[in-house]
Order: sequence, then structure tokens, then C-alpha cells
Amino acid sequence: MLTASDPTLTAISPTSAAQGALFQDIYLTGTNFISTTTARVNGTPILSVAVLTTLMRARIPAELLNLAGPLPIDVQRQGTGFTTPPQTLTVTSVRVINSVIASAR
Repeated sequence: MLTASDPTLTAISPTSAAQGALFQDIYLTGTNFISTTTARVNGTPILSVAVLTTLMRARIPAELLNLAGPLPIDVQRQGTGFTTPPQTLTVTSVRVINSVIASAR
């Protein structure tokens, strides 16, 4: 049950990341973010900090960006265990092309 002091998560930015990236920084918008509020990716806590009570900054590490597809991002309040409904970050596949460019004649 949501109480007045529980966090809410209304948006994340950006909403996509490149597959295989070294990391992806994201901003989370919501309410009631405090020092014991943690961002999570697919249930795994990630490095995050409450910048304001309405804004968090978080870093998604490379090991969570290895596969293309949707990643659920949520926020959890430590101590109470309250977890917000997730927002979705999409990891997009990056097509690598190895080519040789012939010199102009």
C-alpha cells in the first residue's frame, strides 16, 4: 500500500541505451527520493543518488547492457522495501560493420 512518504517513479531519461555500452547514465523523475532510495535494474540495485527529492541520477553498468531488449527500472526505499512500478529502458542492438573503404581513383 502506497503511503505519502513512499517514492514514486514517473519517468526515466533517456529511455534507450546502446547494447554493449560501457555504462549508461539515466535520470529518474518522481517524488520522495531520499538518501535511502535506490534505483534498480531488473531487481538489481545500481549506483544511484538522490539529487533532489524529485530527481535521481543512476548509472547502469556494462554487464546489464549486454543483451538487447527491455530493462525494467524501478526505485526501492531501503528499510521499508517499498518498490515503485517500473519504467522501461530499451537496450537497442548496435550493428557493427567492418568494411574497407577503397581509395578514390
